[in-house]
Amino acid sequence: MMAHLAVVLPSSSKFVKQTSSGVGFSGEREGKNGAVAVKGKVDSGELERYRSLACEDVLPKIAEYVKADPTFTPIRDSHTHRWHLRAGGRDFELLSTGPKFYDTRAKRGGGGAIDLVMHLHRLDFRQAVGWLREAL
Repeated sequence: MMAHLAVVLPSSSKFVKQTSSGVGFSGEREGKNGAVAVKGKVDSGELERYRSLACEDVLPKIAEYVKADPTFTPIRDSHTHRWHLRAGGRDFELLSTGPKFYDTRAKRGGGGAIDLVMHLHRLDFRQAVGWLREAL
């Protein structure tokens, strides 16, 4: 199953057509902050990859500052970590277990790298996918 979307990438990005894999870009439109909106397709494999990435692997690539809290002791799941980070000019305290996260200050959570980028950088789905394509 293929999802169609328009991805917003920085105007300096190079666009590569990958039609054999079902991922292609065409058409450009100038958007906010000099970003270029590009139409493209995202296959289910790419979406699944982003949704399954562990927060601890993604956070250093999408945040300006990330620090694990060494004093944190998990209560329910021994794989849970607490992070102090800065992203998009804002400070966060997140709990994460694998791909799931919970923002203790905003009292909101989600699952997967797409949700994480959307939350931290206040982006919509299309913009978050574009951000991940650039960052990973």
